Amino acid sequence: MPDTAAYYESDYRILLSQDDEDQIYEVYDDRIIYRTDHQVATLLNKLDFPPGTRLLDYGCAKASTPKRLLDFRSDVEMHLFDVSTMYEDHWLRFLEPQRYAIHHTPAFWHGYFDVVTSFFALEHISEPIKTVQNIAKLLKDDGIFTALFRTPSVM
Repeated sequence: MPDTAAYYESDYRILLSQDDEDQIYEVYDDRIIYRTDHQVATLLNKLDFPPGTRLLDYGCAKASTPKRLLDFRSDVEMHLFDVSTMYEDHWLRFLEPQRYAIHHTPAFWHGYFDVVTSFFALEHISEPIKTVQNIAKLLKDDGIFTALFRTPSVM
């Protein structure tokens, strides 16, 4: 793709039609489990979030997971990053503008975060190694990076 930045800024429009639009993660005993609910449950079960944890969702798109996480843990200091402005209206419904960044992460975020999450975003990035190196700079020395991503099937 010749201009990925332009594509994600203007053409890639995932889950934008409604605030609560989500994807089915699995169906278990006739119960539908949505992706956002699964991701939040996984975070809460796997990570310890002391009060005041500084968390960044990297490649957040509409940010349904961070928004839902705040329903359970309003004491988390949430931040968002994405490469597109098209999600900003969704973010402003639950987060103040100084807690998100678009296109580039600000220098003052270096060494700031206890946790950085990334859900199904890394597979869209043309320079994943450079991106993970940048994420490492954003973490505190004892910070945690957790990511879920899809790899192409080779079979």
